[in-house]
Amino acid sequence: MVNSVRKRMGLVFLAFAALVIVSVAVSTWIIDAQTQDALIINLAGRQRMLIQQMTKDALQVEKNQGDLSRYRRDLAEAAQTFEQTLQAFIDGGPAPYLPTQPTAIPATTNPAIVNTLHQLAQNWAGFRQNLEIIGAARPDNPQFAAASRAIEQSAPNLVQQADVAVRLFENESAQKVTQLRQIQLLFLGSALILLAAGVWLTQRSVIEPLRELGQAASRIGLGDLDTAVTATGPVEIARLSKNFDWMRARLKTAQEELESQVRQRTRELTNAFEFSQEIVTELELERLLASVTSRARDLLDGQAASICLLTAQGTDLVLKASSGVSATPAGIVQPAHRQPIAARVVGQGQTVVTETACANCQFLRAHGPGQCVATPLRIGEHTLGALCVVRTESQQFDPAETRALSLLANSAATAITNANLVEAEQAQARETASLAERDRLAAELHDNLAQTLGFLNLKVDRLSEMVSTCQAADAQAELGLMKSAIGTAYGQVRAALVGLREAPAAAEGALAEKLAASVNDLRQSGGIDARLQIIDPAALTLSGVAQKQALHIVKESLNNVRRHAGARHVWVNIDRINGDARLVVRDDGRGFDPAQLSGGSHYGLTIMRARAERVGGSLEVDSAPGGGTKIIARLPLESRNQELGIRS
Repeated sequence: MVNSVRKRMGLVFLAFAALVIVSVAVSTWIIDAQTQDALIINLAGRQRMLIQQMTKDALQVEKNQGDLSRYRRDLAEAAQTFEQTLQAFIDGGPAPYLPTQPTAIPATTNPAIVNTLHQLAQNWAGFRQNLEIIGAARPDNPQFAAASRAIEQSAPNLVQQADVAVRLFENESAQKVTQLRQIQLLFLGSALILLAAGVWLTQRSVIEPLRELGQAASRIGLGDLDTAVTATGPVEIARLSKNFDWMRARLKTAQEELESQVRQRTRELTNAFEFSQEIVTELELERLLASVTSRARDLLDGQAASICLLTAQGTDLVLKASSGVSATPAGIVQPAHRQPIAARVVGQGQTVVTETACANCQFLRAHGPGQCVATPLRIGEHTLGALCVVRTESQQFDPAETRALSLLANSAATAITNANLVEAEQAQARETASLAERDRLAAELHDNLAQTLGFLNLKVDRLSEMVSTCQAADAQAELGLMKSAIGTAYGQVRAALVGLREAPAAAEGALAEKLAASVNDLRQSGGIDARLQIIDPAALTLSGVAQKQALHIVKESLNNVRRHAGARHVWVNIDRINGDARLVVRDDGRGFDPAQLSGGSHYGLTIMRARAERVGGSLEVDSAPGGGTKIIARLPLESRNQELGIRS
């Protein structure tokens, strides 16, 4: 089925054109046939007249009237004309028409006419013999008189047969005219049918779909971008409808389409440079350089390839890697700007194709004689070095190959830069990890060992007082406590040195118990009225790391109260606010000015703040001289830890 306006209309127009051409051709043929038939009818009528003329001339000769020689000559010419015309009617060919111009007529195919002409030819044979006798014998010859009577008797029959032939020719011509009329009527009907089909086809295939598209365009113009354009019709209309709908979708989702085009272009570039992208993924510099030379040699089907990088000062090129037979050892150094090829490649950023013998380079000369192509390793305006490929002397480098090598060199430059950056980042990461480990050890020593040593210091003072007052029993008890504290300190130092992982946090109840134990320890050892109030138990649903940091922050805060605040009361409150756990340690001590803090004298505050920030929280210090101190720590609960990506 033809589903195209162009094809449909083309078929209609082609059929109409064919109809016109056939109609004109048939009409021309019929007209030509009519002209030919008229000529044939004229010639057939002349045959009848020739019979009559020959009969008259023969009788004139018999009566010996007038110029006998002229009659006989006319009689011979008429007989010859009649005979040639009759032969042309039967067999086709030239027939006498004008005095100096015969005309060609086709052979007759009508059986009735052919039969009549054959009968006429048979009768003509006898008539012709008699004419010949008249033309040759003397009038007083008995044969002359017999021939004259025979001509006079047979002439009416010949005339009648000639008349029959004329009528038959006329009937055949009339039949052709009738056929012409029928054909013309048929052509007229076909033309009307084609015209109606063209009108119907135009209405259905063009006008109605265009009306639908016009309505869709009006909707789009009024801002309706949700209704799809679904005009139906032939291929062209469907394509136009699709384009309208595509335009509607583009207007509605311009940004998405742009991003799609960018992604498509990226995919195309990725496919186009797939070969180059393979080396970009290599981040280890030595393997990368070896891979670049190997792939460059394979890409250009070269004998060998090498890659040279500029020194930090940019004055020399150092051979870093090579690939191929008789690979040149790395480490060859040559000036970067004094050698012609190196100066053009590295200094001017050109891709150079030359003979290996023309280069003052150990690598190129080691693989000569041959052709070499060298291209810069550039990233932006920065040149890293050069990439070179060598082939035998019979193999020339074409422009497409040099462009491919340039693209590979650009990708290699990017990969080398990435490898250098990765190496630098790894070094920085190692340094950062070392610093983080140092901070961790410092925090562990401060939170554990320093507090234990502070406790031992107090006990030593207490022990001195007991010894001076001879309180041996109490001194023995204090020594036991000190020994236990020393063992704890030893274990803490050991754990810090081996870098043990932080122990998983205890359950919610265990954290509450440890907080209560810390508050109770301050109350018993420091003689301070310390109170713990867990306003919202859900505030203790912290991650493992956050629970440990919370416990350290509270311990450090209580230790600072004991050592520096001179307070009589301490309140530890735990509740929730805005999805975070809030820990508040408040005292009524002497306080201090936070703006006057120095890192050395208040290292504990720095560590507490770092502990809070480590788990995604924060720590605030609210204090003033003579106004006590308030430490406020906010730590994310378990659900928020999962959102922040903090591991338990």
